[in-house]
Amino acid sequence: MVNCTYCKQTVEICSLNSHYINECTSKKDFRVCSRCKEPILVNFYDKHISEKNCLPAKNQNIASRCPLCHNDVEPSGKQGWIIHLLEEGCPNNPRNNNNY
Repeated sequence: MVNCTYCKQTVEICSLNSHYINECTSKKDFRVCSRCKEPILVNFYDKHISEKNCLPAKNQNIASRCPLCHNDVEPSGKQGWIIHLLEEGCPNNPRNNNNY
C-alpha cells in the first residue's frame, strides 16, 4: 500500500497507475503515454513524448508496469507483484527497509 501523492488516498501499489487515471481527484492532470502506457502529468506530457526514453509497454497479459520504479513486473498478476515487492524488493518502495 502507498498513499497517492495527489489525493492522499491509500492505494495498492499494483493499482496506483489505474488510480491516477480513473479514481484520483487529480485524474484530469494525467494523460496516458501511448508508448509506455503509464500516466504522465499533463505538465510533463509533451516533454515525455518528445524524449522517447520510456520503456515500451508489454502486453498486459505478459507484464504489468510498476508505478514506483517503472520496471516491468512479470508474470502479470498477483504472483508477479509478490515477486517484485516482497521477494526482489522494488527499489523505490517506500516501505523497503533500505529506505528508512
